[in-house]
Amino acid sequence: MAIKVRIPRGKKGRFHLSDPVIRAGVATFIIICTLALGVFAFFYVKYQKLIDQRMSGPVFANASKIYATPRVLTPGYKTTREEVAAQLRRAGYSEVSEKGESKLGTYQVVSKGIQIRPGPESFHSPENALIKFEGDAVQGISSIDLCGSALGTLSHE
Repeated sequence: MAIKVRIPRGKKGRFHLSDPVIRAGVATFIIICTLALGVFAFFYVKYQKLIDQRMSGPVFANASKIYATPRVLTPGYKTTREEVAAQLRRAGYSEVSEKGESKLGTYQVVSKGIQIRPGPESFHSPENALIKFEGDAVQGISSIDLCGSALGTLSHE
């Protein structure tokens, strides 16, 4: 005689992906996660551009230089045009040939001298100046107007 044994199969779990309620819940979860990721990416890129723009220039303002002792050039002072140009760059001035002009001011190396034009945010005198060099010393300093003609001159003779 043949005996047939049947083992009852119970439900493996309560939740099946074939259940429409479970499918709707999973779809809603995926949509919410996609939207949240999109919003995060939008704001990440927005603020990344803002930070990159602000970090492209000087990170710290040159406000501390207001309280520093200013460098005084007088006729006969031993220095070169290159040293004065380097000091102006460190102070925040930009060279005229550069594309972006500094709000502190600009300078231009000319034959035997440097012409300085303070900008609207300069800490010092708003007058343009021309510093003339002879060898490794300052020969003279003259104040110039916007047209380039000398207004007053200090010279070493």
